[in-house]
Amino acid sequence: NELRKKRAKAFLFKGKKIAVPGDYEDLIGRNASYVANTFIESAFSDVKTIPIKDIYKGSVYKVGQVEQIVIGGSSYFRKGDLIPYDTEVIITYHEKKEITLPFSERSLRKMNYVEAGDCLQELGFTEIYEKPIRDLVTGWVKKDGTVEKVTIGGLNPFKKNSIFPYDVEIVIEYHTFKKK
Repeated sequence: NELRKKRAKAFLFKGKKIAVPGDYEDLIGRNASYVANTFIESAFSDVKTIPIKDIYKGSVYKVGQVEQIVIGGSSYFRKGDLIPYDTEVIITYHEKKEITLPFSERSLRKMNYVEAGDCLQELGFTEIYEKPIRDLVTGWVKKDGTVEKVTIGGLNPFKKNSIFPYDVEIVIEYHTFKKK
């Protein structure tokens, strides 16, 4: 309702133009949802957010940190500039790197747990944990170290081409001998 009033005011007094809510250098580096809401609350009608999935170990960026704001093709603007309410506002921001799995959970169950862990690490995953199932007596039916189950972010099983953030928790459960 408040948004409708702001748009109506813009139509009546400014020829469908709205004042930009801040200088570009004050908005760069802020949180993307905060910046998007600032434009939406100012009555802009075409606000888009686009993630740059580049955050990985040691990144200097924060999740959601705004990299650039482009209003009608321009990345330079000042607070109070009058812009048509329906001008496209594109906000690009940093997000965690995502990894697409080239295999399903079933293919990892054919491996030794170390091999499965190495495979996931080579893809770029960083939070891989091993959980032994101490159920073997002779090791004839199931070999020592055989993967029973791999859970990614609480999901099991997972399909080929599933996408996860690089730092999702992965638990590899494997068979090993009972403690003596």
